[in-house]
Amino acid sequence: MQARQHRHARQRSQICPEVERYGHKLDSILNQVDSGQGTIGQLVKNPSLYNHTDQMISDANQLVLAVRQDRKSI
Repeated sequence: MQARQHRHARQRSQICPEVERYGHKLDSILNQVDSGQGTIGQLVKNPSLYNHTDQMISDANQLVLAVRQDRKSI
């Protein structure tokens, strides 16, 4: 029983620093997004960019549908 507890304690002590490292990394990434850095940050913080991207995707979808319809009529 003690050996098992000791093994689990050792495993936790090895895992905790790694989890903490990933936590710091995730915190750094989220801070960058929150401050508008990078593509995701701009999409989150810049409504104009988001709206233009949304419109571009909508236009692309309409173009694909038009091409498919045109191909059916040939």
